[in-house]
Amino acid sequence: MTGDDPGDADVVIVGYGPVGAMVANLLGQAGVRTIVLERDTEPHTMPRAGATDDEVLRVFQAAGLVDELLPGLDLGRARSSSRCAATGW
Repeated sequence: MTGDDPGDADVVIVGYGPVGAMVANLLGQAGVRTIVLERDTEPHTMPRAGATDDEVLRVFQAAGLVDELLPGLDLGRARSSSRCAATGW
């Protein structure tokens, strides 16, 4: 929605952490007019949402990000019985 009137948003997301960023991404891809509100003016210096499992990989796949992110992920500790279509994990 860059440059648009925030009052025209269909959805307002409060917080641009890992969940807020992903929800904004998915809603934007679906054509939902979205605005994100974040109180911090600088990025966090420490990692947030450091765990990756099969459900997270499915969300990355739905967002079209799995091919870019997969090489940097440590999947050696995955212990789920279900499998992700994107990775076979």
